[in-house]
This record gives sequence, C-alpha cells and structure tokens, in this order.
Amino acid sequence: NDSVSHQMMHGFRHEMDGIGRVVVGFLEKYKTISQHPELAKSFPADLQGIGEALVARIKREEDILYPMYSAPN
Repeated sequence: NDSVSHQMMHGFRHEMDGIGRVVVGFLEKYKTISQHPELAKSFPADLQGIGEALVARIKREEDILYPMYSAPN
C-alpha cells in the first residue's frame, strides 16, 4: 500500500527489462563471432559495458531494494 515503494519497485522492474534487452542484443550480436572475427574488436568494450551496468544494478538492489523486504525493527 506504500505508493513510493511501489513506484520504486516498478522503476527497478523497468530498468531490468532494459538491461535484459541489452543483454539479449549482445548475445544476438556475438553468437556468430567465430564466423565473423571482425566482431572481436568491439566485444571487450561491449562486454565491459554490460558488466558495469549489472554491477551497478546489483549494488542498487542491495542498497535500496533488498532492505525494503526486511522486517521492520
């Protein structure tokens, strides 16, 4: 019943949807890297970008979202 918490969780869900689309796009792009060696040049930067986005997301979940599920003191 907390509208602020609901909005925050809604934002987290939509953010994860976006991250999921980026990851699927990455996988689609690089699934044929063995047949397209020119893709190897952009692979490290793309992988690093996804990794950084996921690390930042997990950090926000641990700092903001997870405590919302804890029992009140």
